[in-house]
Amino acid sequence: MKKLTYLFMVLAIIASLPSCDKETTDNGVATLKTAYVLSSSTPVSDGGVVPVILAVDNPRGGNVTCTDVEEAFSDTLVCGEKINYSDEIQFEGAFPEFLNVDLDGIHISFNMEECVMINDKYYKVGAVIVKGGNSANVYYYENGVLSDAGLAAPGDKHMVSNLTFCFIECEEEEDLIIAAKVWYYDGDWLTNALSTGNNVFSAGIWCGDGPLGINSYPDVDTIPLEHSTRHYNVGALIVTDGIVTISLNEGCTLYDAYIFIGTLEEFLAPENLKADGCPDYKYDPWVRYVTPE
Repeated sequence: MKKLTYLFMVLAIIASLPSCDKETTDNGVATLKTAYVLSSSTPVSDGGVVPVILAVDNPRGGNVTCTDVEEAFSDTLVCGEKINYSDEIQFEGAFPEFLNVDLDGIHISFNMEECVMINDKYYKVGAVIVKGGNSANVYYYENGVLSDAGLAAPGDKHMVSNLTFCFIECEEEEDLIIAAKVWYYDGDWLTNALSTGNNVFSAGIWCGDGPLGINSYPDVDTIPLEHSTRHYNVGALIVTDGIVTISLNEGCTLYDAYIFIGTLEEFLAPENLKADGCPDYKYDPWVRYVTPE
């Protein structure tokens, strides 16, 4: 009989606990937790992000989580710890070493140098939950950011009580390449030159027999140009901060040029090649070079 009584007591205790998917309001009625954007808020961050208030903010008194942000924005995030703020020692806990957080009066700024690895994947800031009083501002960054400033809690005074950072996976950057075909006058004739580098075409066609090469963009800053059949140098492509400049040797005058910047897959895609297997360089995704004024 004692065992039965004990079992019934445990069942009664479990039955009295609210579900993880519910909240109890002031009138004792359990309501489903539904996270969605209820309204916009202030202040707008220096990066132009308008904070929002989520519906779960009430009746939970601003205790918004990264899970709520995930639900509201249909995204996948990794949640950092909630760090409380104290007037005496500022933040009571420590933020991750890779994340620099400053509080200047009521305004928060943060920055990280680069995406960091968390559980074998790279992440940056995807959202910041700034609680103050009984509400919280959610600053959501759709594609993630490495820094922002001017964040604050909602309300007239914008006083911060705690912060939570949510992290979003960094998109893998595609490896880009660059190639070029340049037409120029050599003093007597209109002729052409090609970018040198790694040639990925077969012999027996102009792009395979000539020096048409590809290089990593924008990592390689100087790419020699060679005459397409005689293989002597006529100048170079100069890449500076992603901007491409064509520099030709003395006696050569630029007539026309076509530049490809994209992925290797795009470069070799059948729809971007002619019947002979060489690039159809006069059409997209190749771009006609415009001489700077």
